[in-house]
Amino acid sequence: MIVLTLNATGITEHRARHRDRLLARLQGARLDRELCRGASADATVALALRAETLVTSAHRRDLAHSLQHVIALADRPASPMTNARVCRPHVHAAHNELQALGDRLCAAGPVSAHGIAQVTAILTDGSGPLYQHHSPHDLGAQLRHALDSLDQLTPTDG
Repeated sequence: MIVLTLNATGITEHRARHRDRLLARLQGARLDRELCRGASADATVALALRAETLVTSAHRRDLAHSLQHVIALADRPASPMTNARVCRPHVHAAHNELQALGDRLCAAGPVSAHGIAQVTAILTDGSGPLYQHHSPHDLGAQLRHALDSLDQLTPTDG
């Protein structure tokens, strides 16, 4: 596979090796954080390979399923057997945004790796409003921002 990166000197062609793919997979969480913060998916080979993985339909379906699971957890009675405890009031207040985001992830058409990384961050941030009642952040606003970001495509997305 050939990967094109864009830097200050222009476009550079790289042949992605098995080692590059392995590193992109092992460093997935770090690369996701970089993409979430706005790093260009074509800045490095690792970011380009990670972005390619994030925008696949299988990964998008997995995220949509996770969002549906969050809604289901919030609708169930509290149980000591439940590993993940979501902040029910925040999830109920953001139900429409969670549903819209899940629908968009399942819809046909390209999405940005930046937006996917934002969805991942929302789902995995244990100190964020999805899980913490006293989080200073607004879950609905985060979800709306992620939804908007999914449609902000760059030439390397989708």
